Amino acid sequence: MAFRLKPDWKTIQSPDGVNNVRQDICWLETIAVELVTILLVTMGIHSCSIIIHSNNMGTIGAANKGHSRHYHINLSICCTYSLLIPYLITHIFKYVPSESNLADPILRRDLGPPSLMIQHTFLLPVELIPFFDV
Repeated sequence: MAFRLKPDWKTIQSPDGVNNVRQDICWLETIAVELVTILLVTMGIHSCSIIIHSNNMGTIGAANKGHSRHYHINLSICCTYSLLIPYLITHIFKYVPSESNLADPILRRDLGPPSLMIQHTFLLPVELIPFFDV
């Protein structure tokens, strides 16, 4: 599954129109964990442990601790845990070096054969819509 970011995803104007919201790759990787959690729940998956491979130690650390110094990462972690807890899902994070990351071809827009793509869909949380081309 792949999502297309808006070109200006790192600096989106806030809903009040006054401030810009600045994001970074650690936030984006934390959002990826949130989106996979939403996908699992909408697929009816519950009462299990899911291994998540990541090459971002900031995301792994924040998710394992349940918090970050980054306000928007904390929001994403809260949204993720609000789904994990009632559905009895546990994330197990494993660090994988970038060169061994199986998601790297997807990042380069090589999505592979359609038969391997997840066919399930879900709605993006409303607060994330400004960052993605939907």
